Amino acid sequence: MDRGGVMRKGSVALALACVILTSCARRQEAEQQVAASTVDSTEVVLLAPGGHLHVGGQDVSVTVYTGTARAPLAADSVKVLLSTNGPPRETAEARLARVAPGRYAGRVDVPSAGEWVGDVIFNGPVGTASIRVRPAMSVTH
Repeated sequence: MDRGGVMRKGSVALALACVILTSCARRQEAEQQVAASTVDSTEVVLLAPGGHLHVGGQDVSVTVYTGTARAPLAADSVKVLLSTNGPPRETAEARLARVAPGRYAGRVDVPSAGEWVGDVIFNGPVGTASIRVRPAMSVTH
């Protein structure tokens, strides 16, 4: 094999290693608060890796606690609905699964950059509630 073939294979292997390392680094980024709100005695916190949202698919999670003792909320279903103020008005929705008491996780696919607002909607033993998390979120590329 000539040196050119070896160098091309080495370059491809190096490029593949960089892609894998970059992908792993993004997945290992610690979850941080993106936005939060407290209504009456219910606290909702939206979390994402690095504390920000970006265009495309990504993991998100929500913690929901109630009362002064911050008891985890037992909800039958939780979803996050993100929307822009438009025009054009865009939306992105994530249906979250319970991963621990008061903690729900899933994936959301945000279609574009810009300012987004988020509502956490949960259905539990006392009915359905929606809490808007603050502040508005700046989604980046």
